[in-house]
Amino acid sequence: MFRFTIRDVLWLTVVVGLAVALAIQHQQASAARQRVIAELQKPTTIDVIQMPLTDTMIYLSMMHRIPVVLADEVDQDLPVTAKHSGVPLRTALETTLPPLNLEFRIKDGCILIEPRRR
Repeated sequence: MFRFTIRDVLWLTVVVGLAVALAIQHQQASAARQRVIAELQKPTTIDVIQMPLTDTMIYLSMMHRIPVVLADEVDQDLPVTAKHSGVPLRTALETTLPPLNLEFRIKDGCILIEPRRR
């Protein structure tokens, strides 16, 4: 018959606990990513003239209730001029960011604005 020491039971508990924690973390990250993808399909309205990039992204973040983050290399005071109404958020970002030499991608459940890759 099997004989387990207390040490064996404790190690097994730690391993099972870590596996459960990793599974929960993966599930939450996947759900956050799906939420951002769904938000990118929803219509948005942007009407800004020479507004700093940070303020524009805060506006979009609050409007769509998803985090929009600027990479460290991005100039936060870059002036943004854009006018979109009733277009998907993805389309608005795809037309607003390239003239500023920027692009976006989904990372860790948020929209990351970063310099354009060449």
